[in-house]
Amino acid sequence: MNAPVDANDLALTKFGIGQPVTRKEDPVLLRGEGRYTDDINRPGQAFGVMVRSRMAHGRLLGLDTAAARAMP
Repeated sequence: MNAPVDANDLALTKFGIGQPVTRKEDPVLLRGEGRYTDDINRPGQAFGVMVRSRMAHGRLLGLDTAAARAMP
């Protein structure tokens, strides 16, 4: 005997979890022709750098922001 077919089960099988997703951007990236946000340079843009402490669990006792405040 055949069990009744649940519409939700059919939807999951066709469109749901575990199904591949077609990605339109992949061919351009795989050919090396993709453009990333890191490739965009604007006039006067600022850059940021993260610096990690050399001391684990250290305490920050002061911070000189004079150079940063002098920036436009």
